[in-house]
Amino acid sequence: MSDMSDLRTIAKTKVRRACAECEKTIEIGSCAIRRFTVDGNDHFEAFSHIECDDAGQAYAHMTDNWGDDYWHLWELNEGEDLMWLLNHHPMAADRVGAPQRVMRWAMERRRL
Repeated sequence: MSDMSDLRTIAKTKVRRACAECEKTIEIGSCAIRRFTVDGNDHFEAFSHIECDDAGQAYAHMTDNWGDDYWHLWELNEGEDLMWLLNHHPMAADRVGAPQRVMRWAMERRRL
């Protein structure tokens, strides 16, 4: 359990940052989500595209993976998970290359 956490929507970013969910750049002037957590002596700050944050939170709720079990979108590698992402969060799916990864997964399954 964290000591403190804060979630903010940033209307226009002032610097370029990497999205914690897709690892792509959040451009200056873009909307973003900022998450800040303090846990004992550790602190964590992450920025995400709005769409990527929505997808990451939805995936965590669906799988009940939180804390150390939390999977960022760029970590998803199972075809079923990528298909879910593609069907429910297409913009975030595109950022992590899900369409191409799903095609490779489908081709590999056909070979079996």
